[in-house]
Amino acid sequence: MARPSTPAAAPSEGHTEPSQNPVRYPDPSPEAEKTVSENRIELLENMIRWSNVKGWALVAAMLAEVIAIGCIARAVWLAL
Repeated sequence: MARPSTPAAAPSEGHTEPSQNPVRYPDPSPEAEKTVSENRIELLENMIRWSNVKGWALVAAMLAEVIAIGCIARAVWLAL
């Protein structure tokens, strides 16, 4: 049994596709630009801080690895 066809809905008067009529916002105010800039600077400072923490953690892990290798080498030397 065939489905009854429904007519395509006509676009409403004020309706346009987003790609046809992009919304244009006015230029941001100086206060908004300042707030955005301050937030970005704070974000970058936090990223730098955590990057430094991760760097020191990596250095500590590598130092612990070197100490562990030295302990194993000493144990093998004493065993021989």
